[in-house]
Amino acid sequence: MNIVNGNRIKRKIDFFIKRLIRRLGKRNEIKVFGSSEDKIGAAYVINLDRQKNRWIQFVKEAKFQKIKGNKTLHDYCLRISAIDGKELDLKEFNSLKIANSYRLSDQYYVDPDPRLLSIIRNKNISVNLSKEEIAIALSHVNAWQKIVDENQSYALILEDDVFFEREFASTLNQIWLELPQNRYDGSKFDLLYLSFREVDRGMEKEDFSKNLFKPKRGLWWFSGYILSYVGAKKILKELPIHGPVDLWINHKFNKLNVFSTKNSIINQRKDLKSDKNKDIRQW
Repeated sequence: MNIVNGNRIKRKIDFFIKRLIRRLGKRNEIKVFGSSEDKIGAAYVINLDRQKNRWIQFVKEAKFQKIKGNKTLHDYCLRISAIDGKELDLKEFNSLKIANSYRLSDQYYVDPDPRLLSIIRNKNISVNLSKEEIAIALSHVNAWQKIVDENQSYALILEDDVFFEREFASTLNQIWLELPQNRYDGSKFDLLYLSFREVDRGMEKEDFSKNLFKPKRGLWWFSGYILSYVGAKKILKELPIHGPVDLWINHKFNKLNVFSTKNSIINQRKDLKSDKNKDIRQW
Protein backbone atom coordinates (compact mmCIF):
# COMPACT_ATOMS: atom_id res chain seq x y z
CA MET A 1 0.00 0.00 0.00
CA ASN A 2 1.21 3.51 -0.82
CA ILE A 3 2.38 5.10 2.43
CA VAL A 4 0.83 8.49 1.70
CA ASN A 5 -2.52 6.98 0.70
CA GLY A 6 -2.40 4.66 3.68
CA ASN A 7 -1.84 7.53 6.05
CA ARG A 8 -4.65 9.49 4.47
CA ILE A 9 -7.05 6.57 4.78
CA LYS A 10 -6.12 6.19 8.44
CA ARG A 11 -6.65 9.93 8.99
CA LYS A 12 -10.08 9.69 7.43
CA ILE A 13 -11.06 6.74 9.61
CA ASP A 14 -9.77 8.43 12.77
CA PHE A 15 -11.61 11.62 11.86
CA PHE A 16 -14.84 9.72 11.15
CA ILE A 17 -14.66 8.14 14.62
CA LYS A 18 -13.94 11.52 16.19
CA ARG A 19 -16.97 13.09 14.51
CA LEU A 20 -19.16 10.16 15.53
CA ILE A 21 -18.13 10.49 19.19
CA ARG A 22 -18.86 14.21 19.08
CA ARG A 23 -22.26 13.65 17.51
CA LEU A 24 -23.23 11.09 20.15
CA GLY A 25 -22.19 13.37 23.01
CA LYS A 26 -24.07 16.20 24.65
CA ARG A 27 -24.35 19.37 22.56
CA ASN A 28 -23.86 22.47 24.67
CA GLU A 29 -25.05 25.89 23.55
CA ILE A 30 -22.53 28.65 22.92
CA LYS A 31 -23.52 31.63 25.04
CA VAL A 32 -20.93 34.23 24.07
CA PHE A 33 -22.26 35.26 20.64
CA GLY A 34 -24.63 38.20 20.38
CA SER A 35 -25.11 41.86 19.52
CA SER A 36 -23.96 43.42 22.81
CA GLU A 37 -20.47 44.91 23.16
CA ASP A 38 -19.24 42.12 25.45
CA LYS A 39 -20.18 39.36 22.98
CA ILE A 40 -18.71 37.93 19.79
CA GLY A 41 -20.64 39.59 16.98
CA ALA A 42 -19.44 37.69 13.94
CA ALA A 43 -17.34 34.84 12.58
CA TYR A 44 -15.27 35.57 9.47
CA VAL A 45 -14.39 32.46 7.48
CA ILE A 46 -11.55 32.54 4.94
CA ASN A 47 -12.36 30.43 1.88
CA LEU A 48 -11.02 30.29 -1.68
CA ASP A 49 -13.56 30.87 -4.46
CA ARG A 50 -12.39 27.68 -6.20
CA GLN A 51 -12.90 25.57 -3.08
CA LYS A 52 -16.68 25.47 -2.99
CA ASN A 53 -16.72 21.98 -1.46
CA ARG A 54 -14.76 23.21 1.53
CA TRP A 55 -17.34 25.93 2.09
CA ILE A 56 -20.16 23.39 1.92
CA GLN A 57 -18.35 21.22 4.49
CA PHE A 58 -17.69 24.21 6.71
CA VAL A 59 -21.38 25.22 6.65
CA LYS A 60 -22.31 21.75 7.91
CA GLU A 61 -19.69 22.09 10.65
CA ALA A 62 -20.94 25.54 11.67
CA LYS A 63 -24.57 24.45 11.75
CA PHE A 64 -23.67 21.70 14.20
CA GLN A 65 -22.63 24.33 16.78
CA LYS A 66 -25.72 25.53 18.63
CA ILE A 67 -25.92 29.11 19.88
CA LYS A 68 -28.25 30.41 22.55
CA GLY A 69 -31.48 31.72 21.06
CA ASN A 70 -32.26 28.82 18.73
CA LYS A 71 -29.42 29.77 16.38
CA THR A 72 -26.27 28.10 15.12
CA LEU A 73 -22.78 29.37 14.49
CA HIS A 74 -23.63 29.56 10.80
CA ASP A 75 -26.03 32.43 11.55
CA TYR A 76 -23.02 34.53 12.57
CA CYS A 77 -20.68 33.47 9.77
CA LEU A 78 -19.55 35.69 6.93
CA ARG A 79 -17.47 34.21 4.14
CA ILE A 80 -14.32 36.13 3.19
CA SER A 81 -13.02 35.42 -0.28
CA ALA A 82 -9.43 34.33 0.24
CA ILE A 83 -6.54 35.64 -1.80
CA ASP A 84 -5.54 32.87 -4.22
CA GLY A 85 -1.82 32.16 -4.11
CA LYS A 86 -1.96 30.46 -7.51
CA GLU A 87 -2.89 33.78 -9.09
CA LEU A 88 -0.02 35.75 -7.56
CA ASP A 89 2.96 36.69 -9.70
CA LEU A 90 5.86 37.10 -7.29
CA LYS A 91 7.93 38.96 -9.90
CA GLU A 92 5.32 41.71 -10.03
CA PHE A 93 3.90 41.40 -6.52
CA ASN A 94 4.17 44.49 -4.35
CA SER A 95 2.19 45.28 -1.22
CA LEU A 96 2.56 47.60 1.74
CA LYS A 97 0.82 44.97 3.87
CA ILE A 98 3.41 42.20 3.62
CA ALA A 99 7.12 41.90 2.85
CA ASN A 100 8.34 39.24 0.41
CA SER A 101 10.91 37.82 2.82
CA TYR A 102 11.88 37.52 6.47
CA ARG A 103 15.03 36.79 8.44
CA LEU A 104 15.89 33.27 9.53
CA SER A 105 16.62 34.76 12.96
CA ASP A 106 12.92 35.69 13.16
CA GLN A 107 12.16 32.01 12.79
CA TYR A 108 14.64 31.13 15.52
CA TYR A 109 13.06 33.62 17.93
CA VAL A 110 9.75 31.77 17.73
CA ASP A 111 11.12 28.23 17.45
CA PRO A 112 14.75 28.05 18.69
CA ASP A 113 15.71 24.96 16.73
CA PRO A 114 19.40 24.27 17.45
CA ARG A 115 19.89 23.34 13.79
CA LEU A 116 19.37 27.00 12.92
CA LEU A 117 21.70 28.49 15.52
CA SER A 118 25.00 27.89 13.74
CA ILE A 119 23.50 29.23 10.51
CA ILE A 120 22.19 32.52 11.89
CA ARG A 121 25.39 33.09 13.89
CA ASN A 122 27.49 33.13 10.73
CA LYS A 123 25.18 34.87 8.30
CA ASN A 124 22.09 37.06 8.18
CA ILE A 125 19.94 34.84 5.98
CA SER A 126 16.62 35.88 4.45
CA VAL A 127 13.86 33.46 3.52
CA ASN A 128 11.49 34.19 0.64
CA LEU A 129 7.79 33.68 1.24
CA SER A 130 5.88 31.27 -0.96
CA LYS A 131 2.86 32.50 -2.92
CA GLU A 132 0.60 30.54 -0.59
CA GLU A 133 2.11 32.12 2.53
CA ILE A 134 1.62 35.60 1.10
CA ALA A 135 -1.96 34.81 0.13
CA ILE A 136 -2.82 33.40 3.55
CA ALA A 137 -1.37 36.42 5.33
CA LEU A 138 -3.22 38.91 3.11
CA SER A 139 -6.47 36.99 3.63
CA HIS A 140 -6.10 37.37 7.39
CA VAL A 141 -5.34 41.08 6.97
CA ASN A 142 -8.64 41.42 5.08
CA ALA A 143 -10.43 39.77 8.01
CA TRP A 144 -8.79 42.16 10.49
CA GLN A 145 -9.85 45.12 8.38
CA LYS A 146 -13.40 43.75 8.27
CA ILE A 147 -13.55 43.83 12.08
CA VAL A 148 -12.60 47.50 12.07
CA ASP A 149 -14.86 48.46 9.16
CA GLU A 150 -17.87 46.73 10.72
CA ASN A 151 -17.03 47.93 14.24
CA GLN A 152 -17.18 44.44 15.74
CA SER A 153 -16.27 44.35 19.43
CA TYR A 154 -15.09 40.75 18.99
CA ALA A 155 -14.97 38.46 15.97
CA LEU A 156 -14.02 34.82 15.50
CA ILE A 157 -11.66 34.31 12.55
CA LEU A 158 -11.51 30.88 10.97
CA GLU A 159 -9.91 29.12 8.06
CA ASP A 160 -12.31 26.84 6.22
CA ASP A 161 -10.75 23.50 7.18
CA VAL A 162 -11.52 23.66 10.90
CA PHE A 163 -13.13 21.10 13.17
CA PHE A 164 -14.74 22.14 16.45
CA GLU A 165 -13.74 19.83 19.26
CA ARG A 166 -16.36 18.20 21.43
CA GLU A 167 -15.66 20.63 24.29
CA PHE A 168 -15.67 23.75 22.08
CA ALA A 169 -18.90 25.29 23.34
CA SER A 170 -18.47 24.54 27.04
CA THR A 171 -14.83 25.69 27.11
CA LEU A 172 -15.56 28.89 25.18
CA ASN A 173 -18.38 29.73 27.58
CA GLN A 174 -16.10 29.15 30.56
CA ILE A 175 -13.07 31.08 29.34
CA TRP A 176 -15.27 34.08 28.56
CA LEU A 177 -15.90 34.27 32.31
CA GLU A 178 -12.21 33.82 33.14
CA LEU A 179 -11.02 36.65 30.89
CA PRO A 180 -10.41 40.14 32.37
CA GLN A 181 -13.75 41.89 32.62
CA ASN A 182 -12.75 45.54 33.03
CA ARG A 183 -9.71 46.77 31.12
CA TYR A 184 -8.83 50.42 30.64
CA ASP A 185 -9.66 50.25 26.91
CA GLY A 186 -12.98 48.46 27.46
CA SER A 187 -11.81 45.22 25.82
CA LYS A 188 -11.29 41.85 27.50
CA PHE A 189 -8.26 41.12 25.29
CA ASP A 190 -6.67 41.87 21.94
CA LEU A 191 -6.13 38.33 20.66
CA LEU A 192 -7.38 34.97 21.93
CA TYR A 193 -6.05 31.71 20.46
CA LEU A 194 -8.53 28.84 20.25
CA SER A 195 -6.36 26.73 17.96
CA PHE A 196 -2.58 26.37 18.13
CA ARG A 197 0.44 24.13 18.24
CA GLU A 198 3.25 24.84 20.67
CA VAL A 199 6.81 24.78 19.33
CA ASP A 200 8.85 21.75 20.30
CA ARG A 201 11.28 23.81 22.38
CA GLY A 202 11.55 27.30 23.82
CA MET A 203 7.84 27.99 24.40
CA GLU A 204 7.39 30.91 26.82
CA LYS A 205 4.09 31.41 28.61
CA GLU A 206 2.53 32.10 31.99
CA ASP A 207 -0.61 30.60 33.49
CA PHE A 208 -3.53 32.98 33.84
CA SER A 209 -6.51 30.89 34.95
CA LYS A 210 -7.83 27.35 34.94
CA ASN A 211 -8.34 27.27 31.17
CA LEU A 212 -6.15 30.13 29.92
CA PHE A 213 -2.49 31.05 29.60
CA LYS A 214 -0.68 34.12 28.27
CA PRO A 215 1.84 33.26 25.54
CA LYS A 216 5.08 35.18 25.25
CA ARG A 217 6.29 33.36 22.14
CA GLY A 218 6.22 29.91 20.60
CA LEU A 219 2.79 29.31 19.02
CA TRP A 220 2.20 27.99 15.51
CA TRP A 221 -1.07 27.95 13.55
CA PHE A 222 -3.49 30.80 12.98
CA SER A 223 -6.62 29.00 11.85
CA GLY A 224 -8.97 29.69 14.77
CA TYR A 225 -8.77 32.78 16.98
CA ILE A 226 -10.82 35.67 18.32
CA LEU A 227 -9.74 39.24 17.70
CA SER A 228 -11.20 42.30 19.38
CA TYR A 229 -11.80 45.63 17.67
CA VAL A 230 -9.02 47.12 19.79
CA GLY A 231 -6.71 44.25 18.87
CA ALA A 232 -7.49 44.50 15.15
CA LYS A 233 -6.58 48.21 15.12
CA LYS A 234 -3.33 47.50 16.95
CA ILE A 235 -2.29 44.72 14.58
CA LEU A 236 -3.12 46.74 11.46
CA LYS A 237 -0.86 49.50 12.72
CA GLU A 238 2.01 46.98 12.88
CA LEU A 239 1.91 46.17 9.16
CA PRO A 240 3.72 45.17 7.03
CA ILE A 241 3.87 41.49 7.95
CA HIS A 242 7.32 39.93 7.78
CA GLY A 243 7.12 36.17 7.33
CA PRO A 244 4.26 33.65 7.55
CA VAL A 245 1.46 35.27 9.52
CA ASP A 246 1.59 32.76 12.40
CA LEU A 247 5.33 33.42 12.78
CA TRP A 248 5.05 37.21 12.53
CA ILE A 249 2.29 37.53 15.10
CA ASN A 250 4.59 36.00 17.76
CA HIS A 251 6.84 39.04 17.35
CA LYS A 252 3.88 41.28 18.27
CA PHE A 253 2.87 39.50 21.48
CA ASN A 254 4.77 42.09 23.52
CA LYS A 255 2.54 44.82 22.04
CA LEU A 256 -0.73 42.95 22.43
CA ASN A 257 -2.85 41.55 25.24
CA VAL A 258 -2.82 37.90 24.14
CA PHE A 259 -4.46 34.86 25.70
CA SER A 260 -4.78 31.23 24.67
CA THR A 261 -6.88 28.30 25.72
CA LYS A 262 -4.71 25.66 27.41
CA ASN A 263 -5.84 23.10 24.85
CA SER A 264 -6.92 23.65 21.27
CA ILE A 265 -10.70 23.61 21.04
CA ILE A 266 -10.54 24.09 17.28
CA ASN A 267 -8.41 21.83 15.09
CA GLN A 268 -7.90 21.19 11.40
CA ARG A 269 -9.94 18.52 9.68
CA LYS A 270 -7.95 15.33 9.16
CA ASP A 271 -9.80 14.27 6.02
CA LEU A 272 -8.82 17.17 3.77
CA LYS A 273 -5.74 17.60 1.63
CA SER A 274 -3.82 20.73 2.59
CA ASP A 275 -2.97 23.35 -0.03
CA LYS A 276 -0.18 24.79 2.10
CA ASN A 277 3.35 24.33 0.80
CA LYS A 278 5.94 22.79 3.06
CA ASP A 279 7.98 25.58 4.62
CA ILE A 280 11.04 25.94 6.80
CA ARG A 281 9.05 25.37 10.00
CA GLN A 282 8.60 21.72 9.00
CA TRP A 283 12.28 20.76 8.82
